Amino acid sequence: MKNAFEARVYTHPDGPYWRARFRVWSAAKQQWIWKTQSTKREDKGEAQAVANEYARLARAAAPNGTLSTLTREDVLESLNAILRISGIQPVRESVGWKSYAEAWLDSKRIARQIKPKSLQNFQGHLNRFTKFLPDPEHPLNTITVQLLRKFQRQLLDEGRTGGTVNHILTTLGSIFRQAVAEGYMPRNPIDLLQRSESDRNEREAFTLAEVRQLIDHLTATNQTEWITATLLGVCTGQRLTDCTAALWTQIDRTTSPFWVWNLTQRKTGTKVAIPLVEPLASHLRQLDTGSSLYLCPQLQRLPVGGLKGLSALFIQHLKTAGITGDTIARTGVGRSWNPKTFHSLRHTCNSILANADVSQDVRRLILGHASFEMNSRYTHLQIATSATALSDSIGDALSTPGAKAKGKSNRSQTSRTAKENTIGVKRPTRRGGLQSGIA
Repeated sequence: MKNAFEARVYTHPDGPYWRARFRVWSAAKQQWIWKTQSTKREDKGEAQAVANEYARLARAAAPNGTLSTLTREDVLESLNAILRISGIQPVRESVGWKSYAEAWLDSKRIARQIKPKSLQNFQGHLNRFTKFLPDPEHPLNTITVQLLRKFQRQLLDEGRTGGTVNHILTTLGSIFRQAVAEGYMPRNPIDLLQRSESDRNEREAFTLAEVRQLIDHLTATNQTEWITATLLGVCTGQRLTDCTAALWTQIDRTTSPFWVWNLTQRKTGTKVAIPLVEPLASHLRQLDTGSSLYLCPQLQRLPVGGLKGLSALFIQHLKTAGITGDTIARTGVGRSWNPKTFHSLRHTCNSILANADVSQDVRRLILGHASFEMNSRYTHLQIATSATALSDSIGDALSTPGAKAKGKSNRSQTSRTAKENTIGVKRPTRRGGLQSGIA
């Protein structure tokens, strides 16, 4: 006796094809009923194989309780099995670009995997590619490397830099990678694309005279918090967001002879422990009144970008102080680029350390270019090494001879030329005023 759910095939006198007969679940009748469907096959063996797939799919579609166990993958697998029987290339399910890309971005937003600024950038990248496509819902599985080459060329022709174009394509590649994993695309077309040559501009380091000139301007205009941020930048090599959002609780004031700034960098998550040397050390000791949680309480409230953000305000202080870099003019839809910004202080710190023959390993340790974990066994050694490097380079370059650590003053007396390059900061008086300036 045949199984009640076994598919059967038979011929019909009105046509050349074998017909399949199999059971399906009827929701209306709440029972299994017979279903007849043409196999479109003239060979009995092929027709039976197709009929078996029909029956398997029908059983999977039947509800288990109140829900069916059938999935989208089951349907696609069954269809492709039938196509393979017929010697036809299997198909992939198609989904529109815009719908899929927006769902991808929403998943990032919901999971809070990226910062709001990055979300905004991703949205811009998605919008550019959507606008480029002839149809916003262009099928994902028909996006080819040839299409992406045209998009790449259009971006470059509009005046965008190679680095910007690569960044946009990287975002698209992340979306395509997920689509491949979910079976919507056969492969990631970004992997076949030759990336644009990066024409990324380099930041300029400040000269010691320019740092002194900037401190003079900030002192004359009573910009105490910007003095703090600037000294943090040049004496520790940290980024704008870390300097302006520095907390007093991050600074270990129990260490001697240096206070130590224990920081987890916002951008990379790298932990750094930086001894605070002169002229920054004396400046912070004057500010240490316990009246605020932040070293720069007003600046930490401001956004980084925008016309009134931290970056724009710092550049405005540079211009007012008469410090300007060789600005690269805007071309096409690109934007003008200033080689001297707050990030230049990071380059300045690194350059001073390098010119003082501080090893690359120690420079990376201080600036956080390479991640590392603080280990209790070697912590004191790392702090001592960093302190010596900073004091004997930053301290010598920016401060008076007396700013060096105890036991490190056996060098020859600072020359008159070095004194001319020395940077001092006017200290807040008890009334909040400012005292002497350049040493």
